[in-house]
Amino acid sequence: MSNRPAGAMHSALPAEVAEELSALRREVALYHAVLRALPQSAVLVYDQELRCVTVGGETMRMLAPDASSAAGQSVRELIPEAQRAAEVARYEATLRGETMSGDSFHEAHVLTSRYVPLRDEADHIIGGMVVSRIVTDEREETKRRELYQAIVEQSPYAITATDAYRKIVMLNRANATMLGYASTDDLLGQDGISITGSESLEQVDQEIGPSLMAHGVWHGLIQARRQDGSKFWSNQTIQNLVNAAGEYLGTVAFAKDISTELAAREEREQLVTNLTERERELRIFKELVDRAPDGVAFGNAGSLFPDYVNAAFRTITGYGETALNRTYVEMFGPNALAMMERDATPEIFEQGYWSNRMPAQRPDGSTWLCHNTCYFFQTPDSEEAQWVAFYRDVTEQVRSEQQQRELQEQIIAAQDAALRELSTPLIPITDGVVAMPLIGSIDSKRAQLVIETLLSGVAKTRANTAIIDITGVSVVDTQVANALLRAAQSIKLLGANAILTGIRPEVAQTLIGLGVDLSGISTCATLQSGIAEALNRGSDTNRSGRGIPGSRSVSYP
Repeated sequence: MSNRPAGAMHSALPAEVAEELSALRREVALYHAVLRALPQSAVLVYDQELRCVTVGGETMRMLAPDASSAAGQSVRELIPEAQRAAEVARYEATLRGETMSGDSFHEAHVLTSRYVPLRDEADHIIGGMVVSRIVTDEREETKRRELYQAIVEQSPYAITATDAYRKIVMLNRANATMLGYASTDDLLGQDGISITGSESLEQVDQEIGPSLMAHGVWHGLIQARRQDGSKFWSNQTIQNLVNAAGEYLGTVAFAKDISTELAAREEREQLVTNLTERERELRIFKELVDRAPDGVAFGNAGSLFPDYVNAAFRTITGYGETALNRTYVEMFGPNALAMMERDATPEIFEQGYWSNRMPAQRPDGSTWLCHNTCYFFQTPDSEEAQWVAFYRDVTEQVRSEQQQRELQEQIIAAQDAALRELSTPLIPITDGVVAMPLIGSIDSKRAQLVIETLLSGVAKTRANTAIIDITGVSVVDTQVANALLRAAQSIKLLGANAILTGIRPEVAQTLIGLGVDLSGISTCATLQSGIAEALNRGSDTNRSGRGIPGSRSVSYP
């Protein structure tokens, strides 16, 4: 324990407090001095009640010379009414612990501000601070840079800037596109000359470089190379870049791909060069049309008079040199005009042309068949549509085609007769006996053919027995069974008997299932047994059929 009297210790406390208070005042004064001297900035400190604690900064003294007297006032009173709501909201946000940035305006100045909360040693928010800086010039400079950049980027010309060592330091999108690169980044840092290809190096050394050294500018054509290796011509202006002191900084080049213009110019020159050739070709074409074997005519769509007819037209129509003075009706008749109006014109508008045959008559009264093909067209120097038609005399062709058709019909008839014989063959076995082996399917047409062939054959050969063999018939149904019955009944009217052979077990079962009545018809299992049955009938008046395997007889009334 200290030997100092209690009273002496008590008397020393005010001095320590006074010293501490004095140090605190000096510290606060130092803080205020720092705030007031803060360069190029404006500072405002406020408490939790949004009362101004202190203001300072070089910028604050410039913007608000009387701001030093604002201590103790509400920040609302210090903010212009137009910006008050937005600014107060930011101040209040800092008291909730938020930190933010924003722009504001003070007369002609643009301010960018930082809003931060102030905390004590226990991390309690005790106020907030706003630090502002004038950025009017910076924003204007930014706008200018953006404007310059927009001009460069949106320029139709390819722009390239190189430094003193010919390295590309800036280029616009048009340049990258012209050279076939996907991005400008692919070209930055490259040699400004070499990227255009080796073709331009000699030109740079002998022409461009000396002009830049002597005059500071060069203008002309350069053959360049794209990234894919394809060549093109560009119209370029290259100019030296110097600073205010006249020091060389590099070059800027303005270029435009004129390959299309050059191609168009060459095309125009080629067109002029080919004009005489075209005229010669036109004369040749006219000569070919005049000598064409088919008739050709054309004229105005609103007129029935042709404007041109070739020699063949004059010949095949029979009107000769008077054809140009004759209307369409006079040369081809009113029926032809009606056909054109009814059929040709709608079809031309629908599919672009019309082609058909129509009868015609010559002045001498002879008739001929005309094949007419007609188009509508319009020339660049005419507002009205034109028609062109091609005429061919197909009289002999049609006559020949008719003869050919008649010959074909005769051939077809002969072939049909041969096929009829093959499909229903009638084979003589012996005197009085014929056989018809059937193969394949039997439809109604072939069934009628079977009956006709049997009747004709029995009558012609005077046969008394006809054998119908169905061994080769693939399907026996009601239609086939009825056809066989009709055939047997038909030849019975001529006094002949029918023997049905080729009755397989499945066929017999089918006939029974169909309920077909075969009474009156002899049946045998095979063609051989049927022939034997027929021959036996010829030698034995007793037609019982006994002793012939696989056969049976049916008595006739």
